[in-house]
Amino acid sequence: MHVPDALIGHPAVVAGDLDTGLVERHLDELVSRAGVPDDVLTAAALVLHREHVPAGSADPWDVPDGWRLGEAAWTVYRLESRDGVHELRVRGLPASGAEVLLSGGLSGDGAGAGAETVPALLADEGDDLLVTLGETARRYAVARDGDTVWLGRDGDAWAFTHRHLGDPGDRAGAGGPGDGLVRSPMPGTVLVVKVAAGDRVTEGQPLLIVEAMKMEHTVTAPIDGVVAELRVRTGQAVGMDAVLAVVGGQER
Repeated sequence: MHVPDALIGHPAVVAGDLDTGLVERHLDELVSRAGVPDDVLTAAALVLHREHVPAGSADPWDVPDGWRLGEAAWTVYRLESRDGVHELRVRGLPASGAEVLLSGGLSGDGAGAGAETVPALLADEGDDLLVTLGETARRYAVARDGDTVWLGRDGDAWAFTHRHLGDPGDRAGAGGPGDGLVRSPMPGTVLVVKVAAGDRVTEGQPLLIVEAMKMEHTVTAPIDGVVAELRVRTGQAVGMDAVLAVVGGQER
């Protein structure tokens, strides 16, 4: 087992002031980080994505990522860690060639100009996983505890809880938990707008209807509040995850 770098470099350890309560007293300080590295987030998303592919299958149709005209669809994963909720997208088969998109460029209408798609591969190496992102390969220890995925590398460990679609704040049409963003669940046309800017709404209240492939999708308010922005009009074409409206918190 590796000793965490943070412990080795801690002032008390450097000074030789050691006792059995050191780790417990400084636990939060020792495990705090500037943020979860992108490669670790990507590895966690690939682990989840692989679990959705039936064992032994090499058929892309076995991946439950929907269907889209023109290109393969993305599967969205929302991973909760100590640093908050991270959104990643994966498409393809991790064992033969997948693509991963981090959430940094996903504000606004889908993938923003700053978004970067990274080719990825996932393979078993003994008890570990070997994840190749672009031209860089890293090895990770992985463990599962219900909806929590633990990943470890280089003496550090991170825990991620998978937020399923349908959990509070993660249903179709909602943004991140409590952020008030109302997104389109798929590409289509705005059929009905039920609210106006300034209207007070409650969580789950229907706001708009988006039509796609002859199907109507009701988009609801992610939180209680006031419609701060209404960015679309009836008849407007929208993309996957386009921001349709913004709901602000309750006014006092």
